[in-house]
Amino acid sequence: MERYLASLRVDVSIPERIKFTAPCLFLHSLWCGSWMWQAMIGALCHRGWECWALDLRGRPGSRPVPTVGTIQLEDYAEDVIDVARALWAPPVICGHGLGALLAVLTASVIQPRALVLLGPLLPRSWGSGIRLPFPLTSLAVVPAVLWNRPLRPPRFSVARDFLFNTLPATLQAQLHQQLQPDSGAVVRTLAHGQLPFPDRLPRCPTLVVHGSADRMSSPAVAQFLVSSYQADYRQYPHHGHWLTASGVAEQLAADVHRWLIHNLGESLLMPPEDEG
Repeated sequence: MERYLASLRVDVSIPERIKFTAPCLFLHSLWCGSWMWQAMIGALCHRGWECWALDLRGRPGSRPVPTVGTIQLEDYAEDVIDVARALWAPPVICGHGLGALLAVLTASVIQPRALVLLGPLLPRSWGSGIRLPFPLTSLAVVPAVLWNRPLRPPRFSVARDFLFNTLPATLQAQLHQQLQPDSGAVVRTLAHGQLPFPDRLPRCPTLVVHGSADRMSSPAVAQFLVSSYQADYRQYPHHGHWLTASGVAEQLAADVHRWLIHNLGESLLMPPEDEG
């Protein structure tokens, strides 16, 4: 179901009975939209979670911008805060790639019930061990990064090796067709900006998720967040960056569901008379 909050498009999935006292807010990655969460949302909604998947500004149908290339990281963070504040309760925030970074940057304002960070993408300024992947450092991205132009999705051969490795070939092609331009200004901040690490960390359970074959987000990035947040960590062997594809997404949803119940306990359960 399509909804609009603060002129931002949100894809909403509501179960027959809402069983939990927090909705889930999903934040997509670079070149993506809310569509990337479809399989995981279906599995969580089946378990009683109300799910909201945000389309950041500049995506089709969401808050329009003159040119997507000029969007700043702070603009995306503002979108997340605007939508989270419009929800009926502080959410569980699930972010993938850039979405994981946005979850970290906005958590002290939103005060989420929990954070789930998949294949995080972090700025180089946060640690000497953090390196950006080839799709964000190749010569092909230089004009967009230098002059705030739209950053086109990587060509298929690069996307296949970095975004979709470990996925079936037919699915790789389908996903690549859905990618869309993103902000060169955001990637410049990741690569060359001096973005300070948040001085206030949220006091909420945090889970960092990583695929052992992830070529977009290195193990050093995942371990940096695990150490900084004293977070739980789960690695998926033989899986790459795209952990939200059908197949692995259903297992991931089941694992996240169990982790949330274990860490949030009875406060997470909606009283039977209040289930919607």
